[in-house]
Amino acid sequence: SYLSPHVNMASRLEAITRMYQVTILMSAPLAELCSLEMLRHFRTIDHVTLKGGMSAPIRLHTVDLNAEPFGGQHVQPKPTANQFEQRRQREKAKEEKFAASFKVHALFERDPDLKKMRRDFPQRFFHHFNKGYLNYEAGEWAVARGIFEQTSVMLAERDGPSKALLDYMAQFDFDASKVSAKGWPGFRELTET
Repeated sequence: SYLSPHVNMASRLEAITRMYQVTILMSAPLAELCSLEMLRHFRTIDHVTLKGGMSAPIRLHTVDLNAEPFGGQHVQPKPTANQFEQRRQREKAKEEKFAASFKVHALFERDPDLKKMRRDFPQRFFHHFNKGYLNYEAGEWAVARGIFEQTSVMLAERDGPSKALLDYMAQFDFDASKVSAKGWPGFRELTET
């Protein structure tokens, strides 16, 4: 049977979320469809090729959210007087989201649940990680190592992408020139999927 490349990509990305220890993982082609305002909430975490015929390297992104403030429980809607009123409220909320004026990125600023899920990720963490990532991609692994060793422990929980990149670089003694005879191409082949 035939599976479209998009289904293959989605299943591969889902499989490697465990390696990076993230709940949301998306490819650059998807991220590039988002507004610049929304892109500011994404974190680039690797540059890879995926097995299965997808030879062009792609960058991987995540949206850092911590569901722990909710205890992993599904939040129940507030009870209302009747089912008709509940249905009306759901329909109204759905219509608002389909309106041309709806901006997903604005939810990061005003939605109390999203704000709660983002509060454990300070801007200095994102700034530091990005600096490490740019050094990693450029092949400056000694510098990247020092930064990722810091970012891996800056949050309440160990940062999965920092750990994943440290683990990968450690395979080559943190020397990008050892990746292949031609050196570091700026991306890696993921074979774990």
